[in-house]
Amino acid sequence: MESYNIYKEIEEKNPITVMSVTSQINQWSNSIPNHPFKNFGNEITILGMNRMPSYLIRVRTLYESRRLYKSEEPYKQQTLPKLKYASEKEIDIWDVNLQRQESFSENTNHYTITGSEQLVPCSTCKTTGYITCPECNGKKKSTCTTCSGKGYVNCRSCGGSKSHRCNTCSGKGYREQYFTCDVFDRYEYVGNEQIPIYRKQTSITKESCHACYGRGERECSSCKGKGTEPCKTCDGDGDISCKKCSATGKITCTNCRGSKYMVSSFNIEQKTIPQRNGKFIMNHLITQVSQEYSQRIEEFKRSSVFTKSTPLIRPEFWPQKTFIEEDIKKLVDSSVAVQNSNYKIMWQSLEIEMIETLLVDYSFKGKGYKIVFAGTEMNIIAGESPISGFERDLIGQAEQEYQSGREVDAYSLYLKAKEIDSFNERETVSKGIEKSFNLIELYHNRGRVIGAVLSTPVILPFLYHYYFHINKVFGFADFMKNPDFFLYRHHPWVMLLVVILFQYSAWTATLEALKTNGKFSKSRNMRIFYGALMMIFLSVILQLTLILLNATGFTLIFTIFAWLFTFWV
Repeated sequence: MESYNIYKEIEEKNPITVMSVTSQINQWSNSIPNHPFKNFGNEITILGMNRMPSYLIRVRTLYESRRLYKSEEPYKQQTLPKLKYASEKEIDIWDVNLQRQESFSENTNHYTITGSEQLVPCSTCKTTGYITCPECNGKKKSTCTTCSGKGYVNCRSCGGSKSHRCNTCSGKGYREQYFTCDVFDRYEYVGNEQIPIYRKQTSITKESCHACYGRGERECSSCKGKGTEPCKTCDGDGDISCKKCSATGKITCTNCRGSKYMVSSFNIEQKTIPQRNGKFIMNHLITQVSQEYSQRIEEFKRSSVFTKSTPLIRPEFWPQKTFIEEDIKKLVDSSVAVQNSNYKIMWQSLEIEMIETLLVDYSFKGKGYKIVFAGTEMNIIAGESPISGFERDLIGQAEQEYQSGREVDAYSLYLKAKEIDSFNERETVSKGIEKSFNLIELYHNRGRVIGAVLSTPVILPFLYHYYFHINKVFGFADFMKNPDFFLYRHHPWVMLLVVILFQYSAWTATLEALKTNGKFSKSRNMRIFYGALMMIFLSVILQLTLILLNATGFTLIFTIFAWLFTFWV
């Protein structure tokens, strides 16, 4: 019987391994900050080491489904094989040899069953080879698409209106005539002589247009007032020769393609569906050290110890008399149980991979601990250790500081605990950091509100007066202050809106500036003071920046956009 390197537990006694373990623990402890146990591997006593590898069992199965269906295709004068299957009752789809697929991929293929082909009359044309033309329904003519079968179309000259605008009177219905005459205006005196002065006066008379008799329109000469003309496509008939059937009334049968017969056959639709089942087998002593091992097990490097591919994994194919044999059987049985009359296994693969795992028992100052080395890279899973115990002490101190109202000290201790980063304490540390930081920010925010209350009532009235009455600009931007400038009245109001926007920016920037300050004052009152001071400072800086931008004329961009928005809306 073939033997495999599959075992549950082996005691490790190699002195070289002991030295390697000590060195690894030293590197691990020295890479962790904020604890007093440097070169920790030199301070411990190793009590025992056991290799307890974990195994990944994977069963990959390629399933095949088959479906019988009937199809017909045009007869092409080909020679048909001897009829073997006249009805579907004579066919067992799983007795038909189809191409076997061994790649674990999803595919769909169709196969014709040789011996099921037989010649049958075309049901569409009844062996005539042609069918009635669907375009003309056998009438050989089809409705003219130009006139929609009417035989006439709108007159191209008048567009169907039956008349044209009269060119003589331009559609007015009357003609205008202009008469100019001299009309007395006034007297002028030359010496004692009175001389009459005349001016030219134009009179307009209107008379009915003789060409259109006052209607403004004249009858269309092309259609003689009918508004229509015969369709040139069908010569007024309303029908044209059917192009689809060339005016024969029939076309080649679309089913048999004119061969009059069809080849009927039975076919099989074959689908391949890959599935994969897997399971990690771990020694319960390893998981007792820390749940971190089971959560990180996917990332540990593995080595292959067994691979087998075959149409069906049977018991004689997998490793015998090993502690994982029962788990292999369960995975294989679950894959086999899926089979039914239309769903069967086509190919299977069994793969077993091993994760080297070393469990080390050690003592430190009379107390026993366990540590796990996982994978070929000796990843350390520490579990409970003096270092994690020291981290819990830091967490306890942080909680006491928090309860005593010293949230800044608590926040600092929680950050130190986070750098130690024991797996079992991560959630506690994360919550501690969040609650202590929120309390720190609470007093910063109170100061921020005070700063906004103090600065905004001063800044807004001042800048309102500035932009409406002063508005100093550089010489090249002096046109902004010209009352004839089309944005002159819009600009102050837009700037007031931008002032409010900049004030809000100072509000948000204050919060971000206080958040990025890693060193917080322990005094709550001082944090309130810092928050207020930062809000006032940023408000002044941003508003001064806005005043400078306005002096260059750059802020006209805001006014133009606002003007365009109000213009279009």
